[in-house]
Amino acid sequence: MRSALPCLIACLAAAPASARSGADPCDLVERPGWRAALAAGEARWGVSPGTVLAVLDQESSLRASARGAGAVGADPVRNYGYAQANGRTWAAFERAVGVRAARTNFAASVQFVGWYFSETQRLNRVPPGAIADHYLAYKLGHGGFARGRGSAAARQVAARVAATARAFDRRLETCPGSPAPPSQPISAADEAQAKADAALPPLAPPPSTP
Repeated sequence: MRSALPCLIACLAAAPASARSGADPCDLVERPGWRAALAAGEARWGVSPGTVLAVLDQESSLRASARGAGAVGADPVRNYGYAQANGRTWAAFERAVGVRAARTNFAASVQFVGWYFSETQRLNRVPPGAIADHYLAYKLGHGGFARGRGSAAARQVAARVAATARAFDRRLETCPGSPAPPSQPISAADEAQAKADAALPPLAPPPSTP
């Protein structure tokens, strides 16, 4: 694999694992529909819940209506929703998985991250566990990642996302089995979005890999 992260080890050592939103992942999975959406994404794409939450946290601070919120190369016109996807890439995702959904839909955004990571593995030969490389490809695009582009700032962010993903997964392993009151209140918008997520139609089987 051609690495786009020559300073990955040093960056990881310097990158603290912390959520931009300040959220506790144990509280997040208690939001209506979120635990099931994350489990479905992991079952289909093999991307852990902690990784998906770390990506969405970095991209939008877990806000459905965020615009241009990502720290690297964000565009307030094109980038929108939990995953900060642009319209063209989101449309490619919809065609690939056989579903239509808004970028403000949490369950669809989970699937989007999994699909994009799967495409990065197929197109750029990035192994599943190389979270920093996956996130860098997420920000630069598959072509940009293949060309080895990426500023020092982008590499720092990618390393931080990887550290946060692992911290989130460790935290999720310790979450109590019974629901607990969230440390942050669930907004009316989150409640409305949960209802929209529940209406998401079943996803088509994943396309075969050449």
